[in-house]
Amino acid sequence: MTEDIEMLQIQDTLVSLDIVERFFICDLGKCLGECCIEGDAGAPITREEYDKIKEILPEIWDDIMPQAKKVIEEQGVGYIDEEGDLVTQIVDGRNCVFTCYGEGGMCQCAIEKAERGGRIVFF
Repeated sequence: MTEDIEMLQIQDTLVSLDIVERFFICDLGKCLGECCIEGDAGAPITREEYDKIKEILPEIWDDIMPQAKKVIEEQGVGYIDEEGDLVTQIVDGRNCVFTCYGEGGMCQCAIEKAERGGRIVFF
């Protein structure tokens, strides 16, 4: 038995009506930052963000995983994905290169961590 899912079309994209009918809040304690880990592409970024990431890279370098450092050194901080969007690089087909881990396996963003720690101003 399948459930009928009502969809909303926005240009050429279908979106579940749940997005406007249900209250959603990220529960980081439960998901541990899963959205930074799972997916087939990195996080979408603008050209300004791409340039800023390259600028702040020395400030966040120590927070980045060794495998991610290698990807950045070899391929840069971002790329154009198959849909033509500029996105961050990924490691092993899943982790964003800026993923770092905190207590209890909590996934964090190295950029956000540095900004919250007062080491950088991103925007």
